[in-house]
Amino acid sequence: MNKAVTLTVVFGLGGLCGYQLGGDAPLKLEWGTAQVELDSTVEAAVPSVQQVDNNNARSRPVVSPPSTDEVVRRLSVQTPKSQFEGYRALQQLELLSSSAIQDILLSLDESQAQLKGQIAWFFAGKFPEQSFMLMESSIGEDLATTLFANLALNQPQMMYEWLQQHESDFVFMFPAPEQQLERKMVLLQALSVFPDWQWMAYEEGIRLVRESVRPQDKWSRMGLAQTVATANPVAAIDYALTQHQGLVDVTLLNSALAIYAKTDPMEAKKLFLENQGYADEWAVNALLDNLFSRAYFTDAYQLIDSLNDKKMAESVAVNGASKIHIYGSEKVTEFVASIKDPSLKFKAVSAATQSMAIAGYPVEKLLEIMDGNLRDVSVAEKAFSYAWTLKTGYKDNPQSLAAYMSRMKFNNKELAEEVEKVLGYIKDS
Repeated sequence: MNKAVTLTVVFGLGGLCGYQLGGDAPLKLEWGTAQVELDSTVEAAVPSVQQVDNNNARSRPVVSPPSTDEVVRRLSVQTPKSQFEGYRALQQLELLSSSAIQDILLSLDESQAQLKGQIAWFFAGKFPEQSFMLMESSIGEDLATTLFANLALNQPQMMYEWLQQHESDFVFMFPAPEQQLERKMVLLQALSVFPDWQWMAYEEGIRLVRESVRPQDKWSRMGLAQTVATANPVAAIDYALTQHQGLVDVTLLNSALAIYAKTDPMEAKKLFLENQGYADEWAVNALLDNLFSRAYFTDAYQLIDSLNDKKMAESVAVNGASKIHIYGSEKVTEFVASIKDPSLKFKAVSAATQSMAIAGYPVEKLLEIMDGNLRDVSVAEKAFSYAWTLKTGYKDNPQSLAAYMSRMKFNNKELAEEVEKVLGYIKDS
């Protein structure tokens, strides 16, 4: 018997039964030679490891593979009460052979397309070689197209190589040109996450989109760019700037900058400012959001101030102003105060106060932000903002509205008169 195991068991039994191992115990340890002598009665009472294994083997139930009819029956149940049973049935596919699963797939008709898709997905993942054979033998049937779709995601490398030799079969499965493009783009997107394949897949996807006459296919290129950039945003930025056919790939660059901003917004900001001539509003807004979420507020303000494109600066400032209140009203004041251009500041204040009003901020807080940041804005420009804020904020409190207008007349009679005109217009309309 394995003495080390016996020793462990004896100590365990001694603790459970209250044995004391002292000077009178028939136990002798010699650590130098690793010899262990145990009382024969104790050793006899302890089952051997082999005996334990044999007993467990005898007591362990033998699991037989379920019948294919039983698996199909369980998978076909669609009631919410039986969803767990359906999940257990999917697990039971693990117990079936590839031929048994093929029999199930071949037995399902068109009314069971969803079930066929579930099983084909499993089959393509576990038995890819058999799946290719079944697909080839089923070309012209729905099963072939189902297997193709699942293999393209489960085994994109094998599927791409298969496609090079079976283009005619592929066209037969998907005769419409738009279907062919969509299927190939899905395949290339799955392939693009593999380092050895991604740039080939990306360039092939660009070529397919370029040859397409459908304007909506540009979104397929954006999806491919985002997938490649997600796999490695730094490599994607480098590729977009230096390795794409001698040109800057604007789509890939912006996708990569937006994704990189999620993990390292400060470095993404640096790269953006170095290449802002190629950046778009989507990437800048993504960068701004991530600077906010990491509490890099000063850097966010500097980003807007550094934008060379005034139209982009306005869009980003308004977007940022409408969101920053979730970090506290003091950040709204800080944000709009950082904007130097009076016209842009006015638009940012308007966006911020409207968003804060919807979020439930008290009207007094909105007016405080407006009073503190719109001094340099002309009366004609800011009158409507004041009127809208007062009308919506004090719609159920005319006394507070009258009190505020009285104070405004004392501080700025010209503005008060203009605001009253606008209030009358809003009321009349």
